[in-house]
Amino acid sequence: LKPFSADVTWEVAAGTPSKRISQLPTMMFRATAVALIAAGVDGATAPPWASRSEIPSGCAVQVKVPEQGRCLFDDQCKTGFCCPYFRSCLGEAGLQQTPVKDMGDTLRMAIVWGEGGARGSYNGQQLNTSANGGTDVCSRTNAASQDIGRCGPYSTSSASGIIALKDSGSFIKGFDLTHAQCECDSRFTDLYKAGTWTGTFENGTFRNYCDPTYYLADGGSVNCPSGWVRIVDLTECKTAITYLGLGDATAYLDGKHGADKFPGCVNNKLNNQVAFNVQNTATTDFAVTTDEQYVCKKGASSGTTAAAGGATAAPTATTTVKYTAELTVNDPEAFVKDARVAEVLSNITAGALGVSPDSVSVLLRLLSARRLDGEQRRLAGGVAADYTIAVAAESTNDIMTKVSAAKPADLTAAANAGLAAKLGAGTYTMEVKSVSAPTVAIKGSVTSAGPRAGMSLAAAALAIFLAGRA
Repeated sequence: LKPFSADVTWEVAAGTPSKRISQLPTMMFRATAVALIAAGVDGATAPPWASRSEIPSGCAVQVKVPEQGRCLFDDQCKTGFCCPYFRSCLGEAGLQQTPVKDMGDTLRMAIVWGEGGARGSYNGQQLNTSANGGTDVCSRTNAASQDIGRCGPYSTSSASGIIALKDSGSFIKGFDLTHAQCECDSRFTDLYKAGTWTGTFENGTFRNYCDPTYYLADGGSVNCPSGWVRIVDLTECKTAITYLGLGDATAYLDGKHGADKFPGCVNNKLNNQVAFNVQNTATTDFAVTTDEQYVCKKGASSGTTAAAGGATAAPTATTTVKYTAELTVNDPEAFVKDARVAEVLSNITAGALGVSPDSVSVLLRLLSARRLDGEQRRLAGGVAADYTIAVAAESTNDIMTKVSAAKPADLTAAANAGLAAKLGAGTYTMEVKSVSAPTVAIKGSVTSAGPRAGMSLAAAALAIFLAGRA
C-alpha cells in the first residue's frame, strides 16, 4: 500500500436523520477499504524495496537504540554498530546476557542462550565457549556468492572490507532476512516482518523505535506532521523530554516566553534543550524558527489518527451546513472587501444558531447575472453571502431547521443593527432578499503512510475498515 491521501465529501440531503449523518464517516472509511481491495493497490512487503524506509524494522530512528538493544542497521544504534549476527546494538563488550535478561527480552534470551525457550539452530560466527557465547540470531551476512545486500553488509574478503547498506540502490533493494541464505531464526523473522524488532525493553515492555510515541518535527514547521499533535501540557512535555533523551529547560523564565512566541513544548536544535511556553498553548498553525522543533505526540492531526498497521484513517469527519443568502447593499464593492463585515455576519449567525463564532465562516462575493448574449453584468447592489457552519453530527438537523425557518426580514434587521453597532450607523445598509435551502456536507481525509512492511493488502484495508468503526 503506497502512501496516499484522499479527501472524501458526502453531500447530504436536507431532512436526513442526524443518526444517519453520524454514521456516514464509518461508511466513508469502509468504502475506502473496499476500494483499496477492488483496485488491487498493494505495497512493498518484500524486496525489491524502493527505499530503506520500506524495510520492516529498518527505519531511520530519531532516537538511537541504546547498547544491548535490538537493531537491523548500524545507524540505528547509539554505539554506531549493529552486530549482523545478533542483530543487536553492541559496544566493546559484545552482547551481554545479564542486561538482556534484566530488560526482559525473553526472545533473545531463548534464541541466543536457550533460556526460557529453544535455542536457535544456527551455530555460526558467534558461537563460542566464552561466558557470553551464544547462538546467532542470523548466522550469515553476505558472502561473495550471495546476492549483494541480501543479508546485510557485503564483505568482499579484500582490504576494502564492508560495503555499508545505502538508502537506495542495489544493496538495499535485495535486503531480505527471510531468505534461507541468511540463516535467521524464524522467531526473529516473525518480528522483523511485523516491524517490531528494532528497539529495546523498558521494565519488560517493548519500546518500538520504529513506531515512537513522541517525535520531533522539522525545524521551522508550522505544526506537527499528519498523525501527530503538538504537546501543550507541561507534564506531558516533561514525559516526552525523558523519552527523547533531551534536556529539560521548561523552568527557564518560569515558562513565560510571551504570547506571541512559540506555543507549548518546543526543542532548541542548537542545544537540544526543550522549553515550554505557558503563555501560548494554542494548537493552530504557528511557524517556529528554523532552530526550533515542535515536540509532537501521536494523535489526530488534520482530521486523521493512526490506525492499526501504519495506515491512518479519520474516525470522525467534518460535518458542515452550507447555505447562501442573497443581499442588496448600498455599496457592494466596499461591502465585499471589508473584512469586518464578514466578522459581524459570522457573530450574528453564531448567536442565532447557538454555536461558536469560530465555527461560522462567511464568504462575500459580488453577484452577476448572465444576459442572453452571454455577457455578464453586476446586479445592482447584489452580493452573495456564502455561509459554512461546522457542526457536530448530532446537531445537524437542529441547525438546518433553524436556518430553514429564518425569515429574510428578521435577518435584515439583525444584520443592519450589528453593522451599525460595529462600523457606525449608515456605513452599510443591506437587505436579505432570499436564503437558499441548507445542505450538509461531510468531509474526511484518509491518509496513509503505508502499512507496516510485511503487512498484506487485506490487513491494511481491514485496518482502515475497522478504524471507521470507532
